[in-house]
Amino acid sequence: MRRRRLHHQLEKREDTHRWLISYADYMTLMFAFFVVLYAMAVVNKGQYPVFLEKLNQAVKHLSAQSQHPVTQDILQFPERKLIDQNNSQAIAGQGSVQSAQSHNEPSVLNNESEVEQVTQTHQGKALDDIYRQLQAVIQANGQKKSIKLDRQKNWLTISLDNQLLFASGSATLLDPAQQVLTTISQVLTKNQNYIRVRGYTDDQKLDSELYRSNWELSVIRATNVLHRLVQLGVAPQRLAVEGFGQYSPLVANTTAENRRENRRVVIAISRFAWQPPEKQKSTLQQSTKLKNKPQESHAQGDSKTILTVPLPGGGVRYTTRQDKQ
Repeated sequence: MRRRRLHHQLEKREDTHRWLISYADYMTLMFAFFVVLYAMAVVNKGQYPVFLEKLNQAVKHLSAQSQHPVTQDILQFPERKLIDQNNSQAIAGQGSVQSAQSHNEPSVLNNESEVEQVTQTHQGKALDDIYRQLQAVIQANGQKKSIKLDRQKNWLTISLDNQLLFASGSATLLDPAQQVLTTISQVLTKNQNYIRVRGYTDDQKLDSELYRSNWELSVIRATNVLHRLVQLGVAPQRLAVEGFGQYSPLVANTTAENRRENRRVVIAISRFAWQPPEKQKSTLQQSTKLKNKPQESHAQGDSKTILTVPLPGGGVRYTTRQDKQ
């Protein structure tokens, strides 16, 4: 009995020290791991001077380029023209003019009046003239209370009472709306100015299975007005739809009267005009004549001499900055 108890005690003592074997293996592996990390750090240390030298060269290269910056100006036409500075390509929307030239040499416009002349080729009929014509036809048809005109710098807006155009929660044009749009179209068909049809609503929750939101309702209403204008003879190339829903109110939606005022459709006439393909071709020829004028060299900086620079992908850049050749 005593021998069995002694043997049990010896086995118990041996079991308490077995963890040292695993611990020693773990420490050996960790030691080897950190030795490898140290060796890698010593090898990479020799590459630091090379990295610093490359970095300094890159900084010097960027500093040299900053002394001769490349500028891309935007000449505003009926649609915006986007300049891709990485590829030096001009991306023009419908209604803008691209040059057919493939040369990179800039030509000179002698004075600002020539630039103004180029811009004028994209101008539509004067908004003041359209304003007077609309006033005349609206007054002649006794619709002055139903239509509001607002003359702005780049737009002439015609605000139509939504109660006159549509029933509540509906996008179907009412009979009075047909008469009002017929009156307005008498003036719109006599010019080529761009037109934006904008829809607005109040902030009341829409209870309808046809439209998911006021936003969608405003777009559908504006679209129906647009289609009616096309039926009345307005060129579809001039038209576009904008839906603002409840997010652009004229007044706070605090009373029933204010909400009624915010429910509206606005026909906005731009000062720029859509050009038929034949007119665009004529404008391209004018740009070509301007480009073929003699070149001039000037010191770097801004001056009164205006350069027209044809871009590689088509389009023209106008600038007064004289870069060193």
